Amino acid sequence: SSVSTVLLPKLAKMCHDRFELERFLKRWLKLSWCLLQVILLIIVLSPFVLNVLNGNKYPGSNILFQILCVSAFFSLMFSPLTGILVTLKRYSFLAFTSLVHQFITLLLSCWAIRSYGMTGLVIAFTVMNIIGHLWTFSWTIIILRKS
Repeated sequence: SSVSTVLLPKLAKMCHDRFELERFLKRWLKLSWCLLQVILLIIVLSPFVLNVLNGNKYPGSNILFQILCVSAFFSLMFSPLTGILVTLKRYSFLAFTSLVHQFITLLLSCWAIRSYGMTGLVIAFTVMNIIGHLWTFSWTIIILRKS
């Protein structure tokens, strides 16, 4: 993501100090909880805003938007992970994880859209996004502790 690209130079300066990387990650996660409040506010206000913008043109779009807001929160919350793993030169792990994640997401999305339509697709995408980020987070912690 663009956030991880912007953070990469800062993370590169910390590459030899795993404690500094861990401290940075903890601070980022704490800041993310402030972001959660903003996302929740957007979710609560979205029915009104979308109705003003679109009227009744797109029924059902609000629930899709709200689900994607949850996905966006997790993406932003865990956005430094890629930069940390690049800084630690864990390219193979990143490539393998990304390929497996994308393949499973593709299969699940094909099934979900046929079975449940657009709502199923958005839910499948969001669930896989959350699982992928939690997987990467868990392994980032393990890798930081081993290095």
